[in-house]
Amino acid sequence: MRLLSPVFLLLLCLFETNCQSQRENAIKQDSVIHIKYSYKAEFLNHTNLTIIPVDGYTYLSYRNAKIVMRIPIPLLPLIQTKTDSGIVYTDDGQLPIDTNFDYVLITLPDSNALFYKSDSLSKVGIKIKGDSMYRNRIPPLPNIIDPRVDSLVEVREVNGLRDEFYVARNKPDDSYPDSVIISFSKFLIHIPFSFSSTLDSSRGMKLYRIRFITNSMVDRASKKTIPRRELAFEIKIMNSPVDIFLHDLLE
Repeated sequence: MRLLSPVFLLLLCLFETNCQSQRENAIKQDSVIHIKYSYKAEFLNHTNLTIIPVDGYTYLSYRNAKIVMRIPIPLLPLIQTKTDSGIVYTDDGQLPIDTNFDYVLITLPDSNALFYKSDSLSKVGIKIKGDSMYRNRIPPLPNIIDPRVDSLVEVREVNGLRDEFYVARNKPDDSYPDSVIISFSKFLIHIPFSFSSTLDSSRGMKLYRIRFITNSMVDRASKKTIPRRELAFEIKIMNSPVDIFLHDLLE
């Protein structure tokens, strides 16, 4: 029997150690889920019946009992310009801000959280109410579908994706949307975020996009046409970001 040289045994040991480390890192990587929560809204300027578009997003990272919110910091904030007819909000444009974030670390089931300012060099967390911050960035959406008002008119399902189309038969008032489209995916069922646990469990899929649509109409007072408006919410799975501080918080 041929004996293995000490050098070969050392190389073999290093190879096995490196493979084990890579396997551990892969398992560790797989245990973290990163998603992007985003919204887009079209609000009506009642002064001149024009649309004011607003959008935003928050990144959420999950690992075991930890949730880290990464909140983008706008470099050029929304500017308010006062006119004779009232206050008009004008967006002066924003620079790319993907590398500038505030962080919120929530460790369940604790309702408190640690808030880290993006410009804090010491990265010392400030204790805050985590549930309040979460609801502020990601407000709950009760009664996405109201069976007393909304009627299901169409379902499209293909390749693990499902879209349901609802129409409001008896709108309580003009602020109520004319139609709602909710979209589900079986590929996202494993993520901890939920717009509606009731809808998720009843479909056996994850609700990942909601669209509230208000059709154009004629304003009763001015007789002018009010444009179509939409309010949308969506979640998407994201790749692991290159963010050392985020990964430190998830440790």
